[in-house]
Amino acid sequence: DINVKDIYGEYPIITAFYTYNIDIINYLLDHGASGDVKNTNGSSLLSLAIHKNQYSIIKCLLRKPININVKDASDNYPLMKAISQNAMDIVMVLANYGRKHNIDMNIKNMNGDTPLTLSYRLNYQNIFRYLVSYLDINQKDSDGNNVLYYAIDQEDTETINYLINHKIDVNSKNNLDISCLDYAISKGSSILNILLKNKHDNIIYNIPNSQGEIPLITIIKTKNFTSEEKEDIINCLLEKGSNVNYIDKHGNSPLIYAIQKKSLSIVKLLIKNGANINYLNKSNHKTILKYAVDMGQVDIVKYLAGK
Repeated sequence: DINVKDIYGEYPIITAFYTYNIDIINYLLDHGASGDVKNTNGSSLLSLAIHKNQYSIIKCLLRKPININVKDASDNYPLMKAISQNAMDIVMVLANYGRKHNIDMNIKNMNGDTPLTLSYRLNYQNIFRYLVSYLDINQKDSDGNNVLYYAIDQEDTETINYLINHKIDVNSKNNLDISCLDYAISKGSSILNILLKNKHDNIIYNIPNSQGEIPLITIIKTKNFTSEEKEDIINCLLEKGSNVNYIDKHGNSPLIYAIQKKSLSIVKLLIKNGANINYLNKSNHKTILKYAVDMGQVDIVKYLAGK
Protein backbone atom coordinates (compact mmCIF):
# COMPACT_ATOMS: atom_id res chain seq x y z
CA ASP A 1 0.00 0.00 0.00
CA ILE A 2 1.50 3.29 -1.15
CA ASN A 3 -0.12 5.10 1.79
CA VAL A 4 1.34 2.90 4.56
CA LYS A 5 3.87 4.43 6.97
CA ASP A 6 7.39 3.05 7.25
CA ILE A 7 9.03 1.87 10.49
CA TYR A 8 9.84 5.49 11.34
CA GLY A 9 6.21 6.53 11.07
CA GLU A 10 6.60 8.41 7.79
CA TYR A 11 4.66 8.00 4.54
CA PRO A 12 6.63 7.26 1.35
CA ILE A 13 5.61 10.61 -0.17
CA ILE A 14 6.86 12.45 2.94
CA THR A 15 10.19 10.66 2.65
CA ALA A 16 10.33 11.60 -1.03
CA PHE A 17 9.70 15.22 -0.09
CA TYR A 18 12.74 15.27 2.21
CA THR A 19 14.89 14.38 -0.81
CA TYR A 20 13.12 17.01 -2.98
CA ASN A 21 12.70 14.38 -5.69
CA ILE A 22 9.85 15.70 -7.82
CA ASP A 23 9.88 12.71 -10.17
CA ILE A 24 9.23 10.32 -7.29
CA ILE A 25 6.59 12.61 -5.78
CA ASN A 26 4.81 12.79 -9.14
CA TYR A 27 5.02 9.01 -9.54
CA LEU A 28 3.58 8.41 -6.05
CA LEU A 29 0.74 10.88 -6.61
CA ASP A 30 -0.10 9.32 -9.97
CA HIS A 31 -0.25 5.90 -8.32
CA GLY A 32 -2.62 6.81 -5.52
CA ALA A 33 -0.50 8.46 -2.83
CA SER A 34 -2.44 11.00 -0.80
CA GLY A 35 -1.21 14.58 -0.86
CA ASP A 36 -3.03 15.23 2.42
CA VAL A 37 -0.77 13.14 4.66
CA LYS A 38 1.16 14.62 7.58
CA ASN A 39 4.61 13.89 8.94
CA THR A 40 5.33 12.64 12.44
CA ASN A 41 5.22 16.23 13.75
CA GLY A 42 1.73 16.82 12.40
CA SER A 43 2.67 19.03 9.47
CA SER A 44 0.99 18.37 6.14
CA LEU A 45 2.99 17.80 2.98
CA LEU A 46 1.68 21.10 1.60
CA SER A 47 2.74 22.95 4.75
CA LEU A 48 6.21 21.44 4.59
CA ALA A 49 6.57 22.47 0.95
CA ILE A 50 5.50 26.03 1.75
CA HIS A 51 7.85 26.19 4.72
CA LYS A 52 10.75 25.17 2.49
CA ASN A 53 9.52 27.45 -0.32
CA GLN A 54 9.36 24.49 -2.70
CA TYR A 55 7.16 26.02 -5.39
CA SER A 56 7.66 23.20 -7.89
CA ILE A 57 6.59 20.58 -5.33
CA ILE A 58 3.53 22.67 -4.42
CA LYS A 59 2.55 22.84 -8.09
CA CYS A 60 3.03 19.10 -8.23
CA LEU A 61 0.73 18.53 -5.22
CA LEU A 62 -1.96 20.80 -6.62
CA ARG A 63 -2.31 18.62 -9.71
CA LYS A 64 -4.42 16.31 -7.55
CA PRO A 65 -7.33 16.98 -5.17
CA ILE A 66 -5.88 18.29 -1.91
CA ASN A 67 -7.13 20.09 1.17
CA ILE A 68 -5.46 23.51 1.01
CA ASN A 69 -7.13 24.61 4.24
CA VAL A 70 -5.64 21.93 6.48
CA LYS A 71 -3.78 23.46 9.44
CA ASP A 72 -0.21 22.56 10.32
CA ALA A 73 1.19 21.57 13.71
CA SER A 74 1.33 25.26 14.67
CA ASP A 75 -2.38 25.69 13.88
CA ASN A 76 -1.58 27.73 10.77
CA TYR A 77 -3.22 27.56 7.35
CA PRO A 78 -1.10 27.07 4.19
CA LEU A 79 -2.23 30.40 2.72
CA MET A 80 -1.42 32.28 5.92
CA LYS A 81 1.97 30.60 6.05
CA ALA A 82 2.70 31.65 2.47
CA ILE A 83 1.64 35.23 3.23
CA SER A 84 3.85 35.36 6.32
CA GLN A 85 6.80 34.23 4.20
CA ASN A 86 6.02 36.88 1.55
CA ALA A 87 5.90 34.05 -0.99
CA MET A 88 3.96 35.74 -3.78
CA ASP A 89 4.19 32.85 -6.24
CA ILE A 90 2.85 30.38 -3.66
CA VAL A 91 0.04 32.73 -2.62
CA MET A 92 -0.98 33.05 -6.28
CA VAL A 93 -1.07 29.33 -6.95
CA LEU A 94 -3.04 28.63 -3.74
CA ALA A 95 -5.54 31.41 -4.47
CA ASN A 96 -6.04 30.15 -8.01
CA TYR A 97 -6.53 26.59 -6.78
CA GLY A 98 -9.05 27.82 -4.22
CA ARG A 99 -11.06 29.74 -6.79
CA LYS A 100 -10.97 26.89 -9.33
CA HIS A 101 -12.25 24.39 -6.76
CA ASN A 102 -14.67 26.76 -5.00
CA ILE A 103 -12.79 26.58 -1.69
CA ASP A 104 -13.56 29.24 0.93
CA MET A 105 -10.26 30.94 1.69
CA ASN A 106 -11.71 33.61 3.98
CA ILE A 107 -9.89 32.10 6.93
CA LYS A 108 -8.24 33.44 10.08
CA ASN A 109 -4.92 32.49 11.60
CA MET A 110 -4.26 31.70 15.25
CA ASN A 111 -3.94 35.43 15.99
CA GLY A 112 -7.27 36.22 14.39
CA ASP A 113 -5.83 37.86 11.26
CA THR A 114 -7.52 37.48 7.89
CA PRO A 115 -5.40 37.01 4.75
CA LEU A 116 -6.05 40.65 3.84
CA THR A 117 -5.35 42.16 7.25
CA LEU A 118 -2.22 40.02 7.63
CA SER A 119 -0.74 40.87 4.24
CA TYR A 120 -1.57 44.56 4.68
CA ARG A 121 -0.16 44.82 8.20
CA LEU A 122 3.03 43.08 7.08
CA ASN A 123 3.22 45.64 4.26
CA TYR A 124 3.30 42.94 1.60
CA GLN A 125 1.47 45.18 -0.87
CA ASN A 126 1.76 42.92 -3.91
CA ILE A 127 0.18 40.02 -2.05
CA PHE A 128 -2.44 42.26 -0.48
CA ARG A 129 -3.55 43.79 -3.78
CA TYR A 130 -3.60 40.39 -5.46
CA LEU A 131 -5.78 38.83 -2.77
CA VAL A 132 -8.34 41.65 -2.86
CA SER A 133 -9.61 40.12 -6.12
CA TYR A 134 -9.95 36.65 -4.59
CA LEU A 135 -11.24 37.16 -1.07
CA ASP A 136 -14.05 38.87 0.82
CA ILE A 137 -12.82 42.45 1.12
CA ASN A 138 -15.16 42.97 4.09
CA GLN A 139 -13.96 40.02 6.16
CA LYS A 140 -13.26 41.08 9.74
CA ASP A 141 -10.44 39.88 11.97
CA SER A 142 -10.97 38.71 15.55
CA ASP A 143 -11.13 42.35 16.71
CA GLY A 144 -13.96 43.02 14.28
CA ASN A 145 -11.82 45.21 12.02
CA ASN A 146 -11.86 45.01 8.26
CA VAL A 147 -8.74 46.01 6.38
CA LEU A 148 -9.97 49.60 5.88
CA TYR A 149 -9.60 50.16 9.63
CA TYR A 150 -5.87 49.39 9.41
CA ALA A 151 -5.42 51.58 6.34
CA ILE A 152 -7.02 54.45 8.27
CA ASP A 153 -4.80 53.67 11.25
CA GLN A 154 -1.72 53.98 9.02
CA GLU A 155 -3.16 57.12 7.38
CA ASP A 156 -2.52 55.32 4.11
CA THR A 157 -4.44 57.53 1.71
CA GLU A 158 -3.63 55.47 -1.38
CA THR A 159 -4.95 52.24 0.12
CA ILE A 160 -8.00 53.95 1.64
CA ASN A 161 -8.98 55.19 -1.82
CA TYR A 162 -8.18 51.80 -3.34
CA LEU A 163 -10.41 49.97 -0.85
CA ILE A 164 -13.31 52.40 -1.21
CA ASN A 165 -13.08 52.09 -5.00
CA HIS A 166 -13.31 48.31 -4.51
CA LYS A 167 -16.56 48.76 -2.57
CA ILE A 168 -15.37 47.97 0.95
CA ASP A 169 -18.01 48.47 3.63
CA VAL A 170 -17.23 51.91 5.07
CA ASN A 171 -20.06 51.49 7.60
CA SER A 172 -18.46 48.45 9.21
CA LYS A 173 -18.09 48.53 13.00
CA ASN A 174 -15.57 46.60 15.08
CA ASN A 175 -16.03 44.79 18.39
CA LEU A 176 -15.78 48.11 20.27
CA ASP A 177 -18.62 49.53 18.14
CA ILE A 178 -16.18 51.90 16.38
CA SER A 179 -16.93 52.44 12.70
CA CYS A 180 -14.33 53.25 10.07
CA LEU A 181 -15.84 56.74 9.84
CA ASP A 182 -15.59 57.21 13.63
CA TYR A 183 -11.95 56.15 13.48
CA ALA A 184 -11.24 58.47 10.55
CA ILE A 185 -12.64 61.39 12.56
CA SER A 186 -10.11 60.64 15.29
CA LYS A 187 -7.25 60.71 12.75
CA GLY A 188 -7.88 64.21 11.39
CA SER A 189 -9.31 66.08 8.43
CA SER A 190 -7.13 64.72 5.60
CA ILE A 191 -8.14 61.11 6.25
CA LEU A 192 -11.76 61.97 6.99
CA ASN A 193 -12.09 63.97 3.78
CA ILE A 194 -11.06 60.96 1.71
CA LEU A 195 -14.05 59.05 3.08
CA LEU A 196 -16.44 61.98 2.83
CA LYS A 197 -15.49 63.10 -0.66
CA ASN A 198 -14.93 59.79 -2.42
CA LYS A 199 -17.60 59.40 -5.09
CA HIS A 200 -17.83 55.64 -4.50
CA ASP A 201 -18.70 55.82 -0.81
CA ASN A 202 -22.07 54.72 0.56
CA ILE A 203 -21.66 55.96 4.10
CA ILE A 204 -24.73 56.05 6.32
CA TYR A 205 -24.37 59.29 8.26
CA ASN A 206 -27.15 58.92 10.83
CA ILE A 207 -25.98 55.80 12.66
CA PRO A 208 -24.90 56.64 16.23
CA ASN A 209 -21.61 55.41 17.65
CA SER A 210 -21.09 53.81 21.08
CA GLN A 211 -21.51 57.25 22.69
CA GLY A 212 -24.83 57.75 20.95
CA GLU A 213 -23.41 60.41 18.61
CA ILE A 214 -23.78 60.65 14.86
CA PRO A 215 -20.71 61.98 12.98
CA LEU A 216 -22.22 65.48 12.76
CA ILE A 217 -22.28 65.76 16.56
CA THR A 218 -18.83 64.21 16.94
CA ILE A 219 -17.36 66.76 14.52
CA ILE A 220 -18.95 69.67 16.39
CA LYS A 221 -17.62 68.41 19.73
CA THR A 222 -14.13 67.29 18.71
CA LYS A 223 -10.94 69.29 19.25
CA ASN A 224 -9.18 67.60 16.32
CA PHE A 225 -10.19 70.21 13.74
CA THR A 226 -10.00 73.96 13.24
CA SER A 227 -13.22 75.94 12.96
CA GLU A 228 -12.74 76.22 9.18
CA GLU A 229 -12.19 72.47 8.85
CA LYS A 230 -15.28 71.78 10.92
CA GLU A 231 -17.43 74.04 8.75
CA ASP A 232 -16.19 72.33 5.58
CA ILE A 233 -16.84 68.86 7.02
CA ILE A 234 -20.26 69.83 8.41
CA ASN A 235 -21.27 71.22 5.02
CA CYS A 236 -20.24 67.94 3.44
CA LEU A 237 -22.13 65.87 6.04
CA LEU A 238 -25.30 67.91 5.60
CA GLU A 239 -25.08 67.68 1.82
CA LYS A 240 -24.87 63.91 2.16
CA GLY A 241 -27.99 63.71 4.31
CA SER A 242 -26.82 63.97 7.90
CA ASN A 243 -29.77 64.81 10.17
CA VAL A 244 -29.31 68.41 11.34
CA ASN A 245 -31.99 67.87 14.00
CA TYR A 246 -30.75 64.53 15.33
CA ILE A 247 -31.39 64.12 19.06
CA ASP A 248 -28.82 62.08 21.01
CA LYS A 249 -29.31 60.03 24.18
CA HIS A 250 -28.89 63.18 26.30
CA GLY A 251 -31.68 64.94 24.47
CA ASN A 252 -29.25 67.30 22.77
CA SER A 253 -29.29 68.40 19.13
CA PRO A 254 -26.26 69.40 17.01
CA LEU A 255 -27.27 73.04 17.51
CA ILE A 256 -27.02 72.68 21.29
CA TYR A 257 -23.49 71.31 20.99
CA ALA A 258 -22.51 74.16 18.65
CA ILE A 259 -23.72 76.62 21.30
CA GLN A 260 -21.81 74.77 24.01
CA LYS A 261 -18.68 74.99 21.84
CA LYS A 262 -19.33 78.77 21.57
CA SER A 263 -19.16 78.67 17.78
CA LEU A 264 -21.38 81.30 16.19
CA SER A 265 -20.26 80.31 12.69
CA ILE A 266 -21.38 76.71 13.18
CA VAL A 267 -24.62 77.85 14.83
CA LYS A 268 -25.33 79.94 11.72
CA LEU A 269 -24.39 77.07 9.42
CA LEU A 270 -26.71 74.62 11.18
CA ILE A 271 -29.63 77.06 11.23
CA LYS A 272 -29.07 77.85 7.55
CA ASN A 273 -29.45 74.11 6.91
CA GLY A 274 -32.69 73.75 8.86
CA ALA A 275 -31.70 73.34 12.52
CA ASN A 276 -34.73 73.76 14.78
CA ILE A 277 -34.22 76.89 16.92
CA ASN A 278 -37.46 76.19 18.79
CA TYR A 279 -36.32 72.80 20.09
CA LEU A 280 -36.92 72.08 23.78
CA ASN A 281 -34.79 69.50 25.60
CA LYS A 282 -37.44 67.71 27.61
CA SER A 283 -34.90 66.16 29.98
CA ASN A 284 -33.98 69.55 31.44
CA HIS A 285 -36.70 71.80 29.93
CA LYS A 286 -34.12 74.09 28.34
CA THR A 287 -34.71 75.93 25.08
CA ILE A 288 -32.05 76.68 22.49
CA LEU A 289 -31.98 80.31 23.60
CA LYS A 290 -31.59 79.27 27.26
CA TYR A 291 -28.50 77.23 26.36
CA ALA A 292 -26.96 80.30 24.72
CA VAL A 293 -27.81 82.51 27.71
CA ASP A 294 -26.33 79.98 30.15
CA MET A 295 -23.12 79.88 28.12
CA GLY A 296 -22.88 83.67 28.26
CA GLN A 297 -22.59 83.91 24.49
CA VAL A 298 -23.92 87.38 23.72
CA ASP A 299 -23.34 87.12 19.95
CA ILE A 300 -25.19 83.80 19.75
CA VAL A 301 -28.03 85.13 21.95
CA LYS A 302 -28.41 88.16 19.70
CA TYR A 303 -28.36 86.01 16.58
CA LEU A 304 -30.99 83.59 17.93
CA ALA A 305 -33.19 86.41 19.21
CA GLY A 306 -33.20 87.95 15.76
CA LYS A 307 -34.45 84.80 14.04
